[in-house]
Amino acid sequence: MDKADRSFLKGVIEGFYGRPWSQQQRLELLGLMQELELNTYLYCPKDDLKHRALWRELYTGDELQVFCTLIESCRTHDIEFLYGIAPGLTIRYSDDSEMELVQARFRQLLDAGCRSFAILFDDIPGEMAEADSVAFGSLAKAQCEMTNAIYSELLAKSGGRLVFCPTPYCQRMADNQHGGTNYLNEVGRYLDSDIDLFWTGPEIISREISIESVSELRE
Repeated sequence: MDKADRSFLKGVIEGFYGRPWSQQQRLELLGLMQELELNTYLYCPKDDLKHRALWRELYTGDELQVFCTLIESCRTHDIEFLYGIAPGLTIRYSDDSEMELVQARFRQLLDAGCRSFAILFDDIPGEMAEADSVAFGSLAKAQCEMTNAIYSELLAKSGGRLVFCPTPYCQRMADNQHGGTNYLNEVGRYLDSDIDLFWTGPEIISREISIESVSELRE
């Protein structure tokens, strides 16, 4: 793999449950990542309350300054910084004001220097509120339409990257129809093809992801 090929993401996801890393730990990690020729860092710790549980609340000025420092350090170490938000536990897909709140958060990070983002719908119930079901018909369509609108509004013209994490993000979840029947087929139908997709392979933690399994997913 050409080191200069930025389309191939290889790096670290701070996306675990439990106490998030400290800023100092993150800054030290970036130096190690550069030594290992990794090119991507995704910020999405589950226990940053404003990432997930309190996703509607904007960051304060002091909190944004932490991101400014982290993003600048990523740039110095030739690492792409991605910011992730996980609104799926409580979001009302049929309420336009909810999408505006996600956009407001992304605008905060855009102003802090971030150009790449992720919308994460993992680890949530596979059902929607009744109003959302009436409006969209399926969870996959609701998520995709919101994600497409955010991408079109904020990132498409600027060349920013957006990555989408589906509710069933491995084959076992898909086989169990988590998120509804034909969820992945509907994602393939509705999600903008310029938006990237997270996939962990046959299991939540897979020892390997074969070319054949990825080809099947694409189909």
